[in-house]
Amino acid sequence: MDIKDYYKILGIAPTASVNDIKKAYSKMAMKHHPDTNPGDIATETMFLEIKEAYDVLIDPTQREEYNYKRWYNRTIGKDFVQQAHTAHDILNECKKLTNYLSGVNHFQIEYDALSHHIKNILSDINMNILQQSGENLLINQVIKLLLHACDPLPYKYQPVIIERLQQLAGDDREMKERIELHIKLIIYLSSK
Repeated sequence: MDIKDYYKILGIAPTASVNDIKKAYSKMAMKHHPDTNPGDIATETMFLEIKEAYDVLIDPTQREEYNYKRWYNRTIGKDFVQQAHTAHDILNECKKLTNYLSGVNHFQIEYDALSHHIKNILSDINMNILQQSGENLLINQVIKLLLHACDPLPYKYQPVIIERLQQLAGDDREMKERIELHIKLIIYLSSK
């Protein structure tokens, strides 16, 4: 269970009061609001994280559930995840995933966890960061790496991922053909 450190995002202690949360949110939101930094994708991403942290911590039920997950992750020694802020961060996450998969027996992979991880990499925020970066070569690398990461997944796990990759490919004919070839291969292998 991957979670973000919402307290760190807002710069407050886990014992912060509702009033402290509101003050921290107001301060951080003003600093990172997209209107004060137009066109800055990193600032926009940070603002969305700040809003997400505020929405969870201000609601008592969500905060209690979050605190439990936070406590659990800390007891098992798991680090908090951090949102990617640049297209290069996303590419690095893809590289880490494919490196991990290259050293794992594909018969022992938990399909739900892998597909969930790939979908997280292809989140709306990350898709926006990649598309706005305009770095077509980097985007193509991301597509290739994630197609490779999909190899162990049975076909039923792939349609949503494939749809996101097609969106990411945009008008790039070579990438669209690569994705189509991947689909045909997966369908063929699943029929065996």
